[in-house]
This record gives sequence, structure tokens and C-alpha cells, in this order.
Amino acid sequence: MVAAKSLCCVVMLFCCSASVLCSDGLFAQGENLTAGEVIARHRDSIGKPEELAKIASRGISGKAAVQFIQGATGLLNDGRFLCVSEGRKIEMVMKFGANPLSR
Repeated sequence: MVAAKSLCCVVMLFCCSASVLCSDGLFAQGENLTAGEVIARHRDSIGKPEELAKIASRGISGKAAVQFIQGATGLLNDGRFLCVSEGRKIEMVMKFGANPLSR
């Protein structure tokens, strides 16, 4: 059992080392970009500026969890999270319990 764990650790170490050594082609080389250029490229990858300007509202939802660590202790991990925006207004909601936000 100990030999199997040791072998597994050696294999994982080898795989991690190999991935780091082979990752040279994944990173930009020879380009010294400013923060503004990086942000501009990121925006271009999302969409054209005129199309992005048309977006007036957004919304996301997902699972929510809260851990209380000061005073009382506990964990709520059965919740739903909803965040919506319209223009510069934002609303965020987290609901926990028997009837979280409908999907």
C-alpha cells in the first residue's frame, strides 16, 4: 500500500514537472504588453466594442454557500445565488432553505 502511494506521488511529480517544462509555447514570448494592451486584447476576444456597448443588462445564477466563522459557527450550503444588473444598477440575492430561487 505504501509502495503504491509512493509510486503515485512519483508519477504525479513527473507529470507536473513535464507539463511545466513543455509549457514554453503556451506563454507569450517576446511581447512586453502594457496593462492597457492586455485589457484591450481581452475585450476584443469577448466581442466587438460596438456590440458590447449595446449590452444593457446581465444576469448570472448559481449555487451559494455561507460559512459562519465568527460568533456563531455553522455552514449553509444549499442555497442559490442570483446577480442581475441593468445599466449601473446591481442586485444580488442569496436564498437558503427549503425553497431557494427557482431555476
